[in-house]
Amino acid sequence: GEGQLRKERERQRLLEERRKRREELEREARDNAARGPEILNRNDGDDDEDEDEDENQKDENSLQPEILDMTDAEILEHTMPLPERELLKQSYYTAKDKLFSRIEWIENLRHPEMGISGASFGELLNAGTGPHSLKWIASIAHREKILARLRQDEIEEDEYDEENFSLKGRVCTTSDYNSDDPEAYVECISNVAITNFTAVTAADGMRKTTLHSAARLSIANSTNSPGEIIIGNWDNVDFLLGRKFDTILADYLIGAIDGFSPYFQDLVFERLLQHLKPGGRIYVVGLTPIPDLLDGPENVFCKITRVRDACIKLAGDRCYREYPMNWIVRHLKRSGLQVIDTFSLPIRYTAELMTVQINVCRRKLGNFPTKGLSDEMSALLNKLEEEARIATEDGPLLIGTDYVVSAELPFELDDDELDDDEEQIDYKTALLEEL
Repeated sequence: GEGQLRKERERQRLLEERRKRREELEREARDNAARGPEILNRNDGDDDEDEDEDENQKDENSLQPEILDMTDAEILEHTMPLPERELLKQSYYTAKDKLFSRIEWIENLRHPEMGISGASFGELLNAGTGPHSLKWIASIAHREKILARLRQDEIEEDEYDEENFSLKGRVCTTSDYNSDDPEAYVECISNVAITNFTAVTAADGMRKTTLHSAARLSIANSTNSPGEIIIGNWDNVDFLLGRKFDTILADYLIGAIDGFSPYFQDLVFERLLQHLKPGGRIYVVGLTPIPDLLDGPENVFCKITRVRDACIKLAGDRCYREYPMNWIVRHLKRSGLQVIDTFSLPIRYTAELMTVQINVCRRKLGNFPTKGLSDEMSALLNKLEEEARIATEDGPLLIGTDYVVSAELPFELDDDELDDDEEQIDYKTALLEEL
């Protein structure tokens, strides 16, 4: 009767809500995976590495829908860790990442035992977790195995082959850290460690895919590198209340804030400062904003980024907003932190890398207001992809930079007579007024 019809309508409504929520989580996870694609340029380039990245990404994408419907226990139960060879190889390439290598180098420079036992990042907060920063944590967790393999290969001098690969490189020593060569940090791999990590994500879909990735990298529920993956937003004044960390990593966090917490960028360092121990360090990774217009073939990427942002807005979502390095330095200093190092790296854009941004736009077409608008945009995207291919026929385009800014909380601030609770209350009051 009527009661059964009402129940059926309610069931259909709940199913529709679940379908929409699932699509939203999938979109969040895909867009998060596309975030910061410039990381592919941060090594010197290795075709073998790129092939492994592609295969691993295919595995991740094929499991995406199932992961979003799983509980945490089910994710851990059904996720197969990477084989030892692939895990070591991926961790090795991440350890060679030039920005993360710089962070490890700067951390080691303040330790008298550098080059022997290495530095520890202690308790590490990954304030905005993405695929690459998670791989870096894994590379630290497995660093002893990597270094042992490097020492072994230095002795045996094995030739590289696909079945029994040898790692090319060496372990950094004290003489490396004392060198005047500005490129010394890329000539070796540092000995570093962590005590534990807390990885923050902004949505449940992102948290679940991050947990799956952590299980693949053998750092989920690992006794070697205990960690947690949590949901949180930095404009929530109670989030991680009272927790303190030795190291905070903000890997492309500032640019992503506008997508989740608009107009909060100028407060984020004061917010993170509440969780940094005296003498602790924060490492901020970002990229310079892409100009609206450039001369020469580089202008094709300016056009692509403008169209990408238009697609995001037409689909009803918010764009990321990048900030230049001098903005980061200025706000770190205003927050009471001492900037100890700045480093930038030119970005090389291939046609494939530019197509990643075009595909972000393509995934938004289904949410456009009209089919006609979607069709017109699809044609434009095809044209831009062809322009990108032509523009890079002579090689990648150098456009903008990635950067890392290293800052430290001076020990002197620990002399303040206010206790932690009073500091938290004062901060929360100011923050709530701003919001």
